[in-house]
Amino acid sequence: MGDLVTVMDAFDGAPDTILETSKPGEPNQPGKAFRNVVQAPGHAGDLDQLHAKFFTKLKTRSAAAHTSPVTRLTMDELIQNAASFEHEPCAAAPISMNMPPPIDVHYEHIVQRHTRKQCAFLLANSSKSTLYPRTIAGAEIQTQVKAVFAAIPKAGPARGNRPDGTPMKDSPGDTNDLNGNYASYEDLPYDGGAYKIGFNPAPGVTIPPGGAVYVAQFFPKDTNPGMLTIHKTDMQAMKDALL
Repeated sequence: MGDLVTVMDAFDGAPDTILETSKPGEPNQPGKAFRNVVQAPGHAGDLDQLHAKFFTKLKTRSAAAHTSPVTRLTMDELIQNAASFEHEPCAAAPISMNMPPPIDVHYEHIVQRHTRKQCAFLLANSSKSTLYPRTIAGAEIQTQVKAVFAAIPKAGPARGNRPDGTPMKDSPGDTNDLNGNYASYEDLPYDGGAYKIGFNPAPGVTIPPGGAVYVAQFFPKDTNPGMLTIHKTDMQAMKDALL
């Protein structure tokens, strides 16, 4: 019983950016968090998993030392964040935007890596994950990508190389400044925040010279309101507790 009280108290104390706060006369915050956990793919509606898997996996997460500057979550924070994932499916098709130049957005990767609604716990090759507030999903991200992309000519510095190996320019001269090897722009402004946008093609994706721009990475920096960067070990613990 004590473990259940710990879980429910953590749900009730979560900030609104992670779990919806309780409102008079409406379904309360612990109810939605509880639903998210019970309906997680690894639980399939089995209430026994609330203790046997969810609480136990979080409580026994790895305590191995790490050198990352990212602060590890407290137990309450682990419970709150784990309960915020809604496990919604994501269409695999990229999104094309008719802009000058036309851009293709690796939408599946962005939402499965950075949203709470469709997170797929893609943890390989990364020491941390940056998560949007709970309300951000597909339509909002498309709006952000368009606005941030439009800000590139005014911003810098660029990072990475063009396809021919030469450094990309801070203000793009052509699409080859946007389709290079791990090419990216940092701290691009939108709506009072700062964003990173990257153009390295995903494995198996070939962009012809002068063709469409391929947005492979996109996320707000963790200095933006409501954003949270989580260490890979804590993400792994939440994955183990839910999937």
